[in-house]
Parts: sequence; C-alpha cells; structure tokens
Amino acid sequence: MSDARPNAPTLSRGIALRGVEAAEWLATRGTRVADPRELRLVTDELASGEFRLARLWHTAVTAELSVAEGFVLVVVPVEGSMSVAFPGRGRSELRPPGALVLADRSVATTVAETSMARFEITVEASMLPGALREALGEHVVLPDIATSFRAALISAANAVLNTELDVRSQGVPALRLAFSQLAVAIVSAGVEGDARASFSFRERTLYQRATDVIAERARDPAFTIDALARELRISERYLYRIFSSADASPAAAIRAARAAVARSYADGAAGRSLTAAERARLAGFRNATAMRRALQRGG
Repeated sequence: MSDARPNAPTLSRGIALRGVEAAEWLATRGTRVADPRELRLVTDELASGEFRLARLWHTAVTAELSVAEGFVLVVVPVEGSMSVAFPGRGRSELRPPGALVLADRSVATTVAETSMARFEITVEASMLPGALREALGEHVVLPDIATSFRAALISAANAVLNTELDVRSQGVPALRLAFSQLAVAIVSAGVEGDARASFSFRERTLYQRATDVIAERARDPAFTIDALARELRISERYLYRIFSSADASPAAAIRAARAAVARSYADGAAGRSLTAAERARLAGFRNATAMRRALQRGG
C-alpha cells in the first residue's frame, strides 16, 4: 500500500465518490485504477493502521491491487465478478463463492466488466499458520469457500459497518482480532476445499503454473524438463510427482505443446511454404523426425 494509515481506529460510513476522488481513495488503500473517468464508488470501512475491513460497491473498472509487506489481503465477492491476473501467470475468474488472497507485497491486475460488490479485509500475515502461508504462496484465487464461513464473515462485517461503532471502545482491538480470525478461517476453508481434489492445493497450483510455462516456452528447443523444474523452483522428482497426480508426464506435455504448434504451421497458409525441418525447428523439436513421431502419437 502506498500511504501510511493512522493507528487510531476509524470508522467511515456511507462514502460515495466519483472519478478521480474515488480513485484517490482506493489508491491510499492499495488499489490503483487505470481509468477513473467513469468510476463510481460506495464504501464503508473500519480501519486501524494496516488492518482494514471494507465493504465496497463500484462500477466496471480495471485496477491493480496490492498489499503491504507483512500483510494479507482477502477479497470476498458478493455480487458480480472480476478477472484476476498475476505477474507471469494466466487469468483466473473471481466470483462468489470464491476469494482472492494477496500476500507479501503481491500485486494483481483485476478487470471488472460490470459493477461489483465485495468485502476486503487486510490482516497481519503472522495471523496465518506457517503451513497455510506456504501453501498459499504470494497470491491465489480460491474458487469455492464453504457457505458457512462466507456467511460468518459477511454477517459480522455488515453488523459492524451498519451501526455507529464507538471506535474509542476498548473492545475494538478484540473486534479487529475476531475479523482477522474470520479471514484466516475463510482462507483455510478455501484451501481445504481445494485439497479434497486428487491434487493437493500446492500441487494443483504448481501444475497450472507448469502448463503455463510449457505453453510459453515449448517452442524453444533448449527448453527441457530440467529447465521447467528450475523455472518452478522445485526438484525434477517433485515435478514428475505433480504430473503423475494428473495422470500425465512433463515430457508428454512439452511434446504435446510442440506438436500443437507444428500442426498450426501445417494447417496455416504461411506454414505450407515451410519445409518439415523448418516447421520442426519453429515448434521446438530437435529435428523433423522427432516432430513426425510426436504427431503420430497424437501429440
């Protein structure tokens, strides 16, 4: 986040802003809007230092979300959806009943094509158990949060933001702790839900990242399984284990990606003027023979 916030608790209710004023409000809270001209924002917020509980409604917008080092931002959508892109990764769709988690100075680019309502809560990263922080990494979209956990946070947040809370009360620190724990509960429930699949949460995330890297780099003949493992910062053995959980192998995935490129050259008008050796080289194969074998295998 860009600006230091006061440590004394503050409650802001019924904030309605447009255009540049709305963008400036969001910018001090870690959200940078690309084009504020048509932006409308309605929000309520309880804040104390970097802790923040907010209820927001806004019109369609493209923005960059970020979070300060040592903190975690949890975004819980209520209505509408947004496309979320992380650096070096593909896009994910955030909609109810999912949640977006950003941690440790992480950044995400978001695009909401229609109006959206959501809750945001920023808590200290130390509130999350170490194993949970490791599983999450820097950022993730959790697709399915159990209804009971979502309802607990949303109901409690509405109860606080709809009333005249005395921010001088000695109960406010305990309230802040309670909301932090609710945020941790939502994240834990989301990770647990993913872990019920054949992949563990970490394996699923790494497998998706591996397929993204393969799609980006398969055309490079020097790209190997070893290079893929190094890109993901894991061992080759663990890489094979991840692909095995998906009933696949990294070698077959790389070969299939190259075969798809080779087919696109063979089917396209420009590719028909290329020799087999040229198509093989452009697709990332060592030679035309390796390309033909891959095509005969169906990728």
